[in-house]
Amino acid sequence: MTDDLLERIGSTLGDMLLRLHQADVYYNDATFSDPGGRSHLLVAEDGSCRLIDFGISVMLDRHPEFSREQVHNFVRTLPMYRVFRGMAEDESQVDRFLAEYSGKLAAASKFQITSRDLGFAQEGLNLAAQRMGELIIEPVKKGFIGAYTG
Repeated sequence: MTDDLLERIGSTLGDMLLRLHQADVYYNDATFSDPGGRSHLLVAEDGSCRLIDFGISVMLDRHPEFSREQVHNFVRTLPMYRVFRGMAEDESQVDRFLAEYSGKLAAASKFQITSRDLGFAQEGLNLAAQRMGELIIEPVKKGFIGAYTG
């Protein structure tokens, strides 16, 4: 894996996220790796990439109005929600939590919401580096930032 290839991978993901965000799509799972080594980013040998599984993406075109499903899709990647969901006594508690969180989500700007994608990418890159070595971080980050910020 050369620096050029790693930079191309970062650039491709940065470009994909930029285009999604410009189209008011919050992907909500753009990571290079989760703790188990899984990712929704498929990388070919030539460095081309594809994002798969848009199941928890959120359309921001109706911001700040979000449906229960959209709020659920947003929060279900949060560790605190997984803990809460495991402790909830019934679905009405979940509904109250989602209604309350809907207000927090509505108060956030679109930029604040889509910035979570950038955080996921950074966390995932750090996890991937644990498996592949720290040397992957800088070229991937360089490509990503160059493509995402123009």
